Amino acid sequence: MRINQLGRIYSSKFNRQFEVKRLYGEHTAWGFDGEYVSEVITGIITPTSPSDMQVLPEQERYLPTIVVFTKDSLAIGDIVVFNGHDYKVKTKEDWSDYGYFHYLAVRYSETAHPDSGGFDIT
Repeated sequence: MRINQLGRIYSSKFNRQFEVKRLYGEHTAWGFDGEYVSEVITGIITPTSPSDMQVLPEQERYLPTIVVFTKDSLAIGDIVVFNGHDYKVKTKEDWSDYGYFHYLAVRYSETAHPDSGGFDIT
């Protein structure tokens, strides 16, 4: 018997609305040509547990990370805006039979954007 958790996702005791930026574009001979498109979705954002962190590659385990539960399907690479910071979705678990998707998202810096010029050399 499956227990649908969708009610918790929409419970005002747990949920919040937050911005998600999705990257749309294409690869060309000159690099990646794309832009982020923002939308607002509803879900639950929590801190990570030690067992959550074990899923991430070693070099990302020390970065600030959040857990996101939502009924909306996100893609690896989407950006979740939480408390003024960008977090990039790194893992996705499909629990849609139970009413939700489970994601781990790692803090994302400005220099990591696909259209970033990197650092200026002086």
